[in-house]
Amino acid sequence: MSAYILAVCGAVLIATLVNILLPEGNVGKFINGILRVFCVFILMLPIYNLFKEWQEDGFSSTTNGKIELDTRFLEHNYAIWAVEKEKQIKNVVENEFKIEVTVVLHWTYARQEFIVQKIEIKIESFGIIPVDEHIYTIQQVQKRVQKIVNTEVVVYGK
Repeated sequence: MSAYILAVCGAVLIATLVNILLPEGNVGKFINGILRVFCVFILMLPIYNLFKEWQEDGFSSTTNGKIELDTRFLEHNYAIWAVEKEKQIKNVVENEFKIEVTVVLHWTYARQEFIVQKIEIKIESFGIIPVDEHIYTIQQVQKRVQKIVNTEVVVYGK
């Protein structure tokens, strides 16, 4: 910091001395303008050094000219989305079929996209549905959920 203060003081002192020795014509105004630009450059030098220091410390947003994706952030958001999708499917099935279910969504993150591999639905309670209609209900639940997610759906009873 003291080196910076000395540099600013030195630049201002040199500019003042040259300004005293300069003639008052057009050449003097031109050189005076150049000295002012030089003083502004000296004053702005810490900002340049700050950005240079940030890049050396790893705060740079680019590597080889490309912006890198934050895969941990994407995976976290996709995990939240998967939980919400499970809740949505559970609500649809329980409200339409009047049964109690547990939904597990199997997913993966590949090539910056969310891929649903399979959905497992376990029917915990068939409610008032008779035993002889359980297989039919399982098939209907499977068809309904496949319309929502368009992927493999496995439904099984207790």
